[in-house]
Amino acid sequence: QNGHAAVVLALLAAGAAIDQAALLAACEEGHLECVQALSSFGAGRTATIDGVDWTAEGWATQQGHAAVATWLEASRQWSTPLHHLSIIDGTRARALLRGGADLRAAAAAGGPTPLSLAQKLDAAGEAPDGSAARLVLKAARPWGPENHALFPAAARARAVVLMRIGFRFSRLPRYETVAGGLFEVWVANVLPHAVARASESEYTSV
Repeated sequence: QNGHAAVVLALLAAGAAIDQAALLAACEEGHLECVQALSSFGAGRTATIDGVDWTAEGWATQQGHAAVATWLEASRQWSTPLHHLSIIDGTRARALLRGGADLRAAAAAGGPTPLSLAQKLDAAGEAPDGSAARLVLKAARPWGPENHALFPAAARARAVVLMRIGFRFSRLPRYETVAGGLFEVWVANVLPHAVARASESEYTSV
């Protein structure tokens, strides 16, 4: 209500409960950064005020906060925290990616995904190194040592197992003269096809 966005972010990061009233309160006062922070943590965008059902953008418009209403309308289909690439920092994006965030999540068929939003930001020159958008683009590439840390835990574990298999395979007596090259080929050509951003349950079912 008082516009302290840094406090809002600290509380949300520490696990504070989010309810729909919080976002509407920020809308009422026109605190865009607070609205964005709450949205990035999944705050609801509807509420009943004095017996009337309101959307967040409708309430912001009613209170005369056009900038807030415009942002809410533009981000209406941002259905996951990772959609908020222009709001979250690289540290949080990295944690989301390692936690298994879906790069292609969409609220509806044909809607924006974290990956499509990252590509759009990149095309506009707004995806610098270390940014959330740049990390999403990096995580979307086939698995490799350079983006291994951005894959979910199950995928990283699978990569380690396969690397060990490849190493032992390359050390068989028959490959003694080409062991190093064979292992490099294994890592560069086998693992990218065998490791995907799959959930642990998908891997254990294979």
